[in-house]
Amino acid sequence: MSVNTFHEIGAALDGHLRSLPGIPVDGARVLIHWENTQFEKPDGKPWLQTKFMPAGSEGRSLGGNPITRAQGIYHINVFVPSGSGPKAADHLADSIMRHFKSGIRPSHQSTTVTLRTPSRGSGITETDWYQIPVMVRWYSHTTEL
Repeated sequence: MSVNTFHEIGAALDGHLRSLPGIPVDGARVLIHWENTQFEKPDGKPWLQTKFMPAGSEGRSLGGNPITRAQGIYHINVFVPSGSGPKAADHLADSIMRHFKSGIRPSHQSTTVTLRTPSRGSGITETDWYQIPVMVRWYSHTTEL
């Protein structure tokens, strides 16, 4: 599986997140801390953080053009101001889980990703933020040439 294929998988997942109804915004600024980018946390507003986590790949067939299956987790952290209660974070986490429901197939260029059932973790209270992690399991098949 090439680096470009993993880039396309990540781009498909990021693109799907961008289309989330009710995505946190501050004016024209979408409040998502994309992986390995600069981000200024907003004052008193919800925001999201992403992490693309490939978890290996394996051959699914033999022959001249074998099929390879890559899989992993797309981790989305939901943040709301600490002390504001869990309702806003719960609502946003639930919205993400509905948007990334099992069977959805986002794509980017020639790569299609199949989503599996998402899950969420318990809320975590930090000094300034309350966080809920949402994990989206995914897989993608490619034919290596």
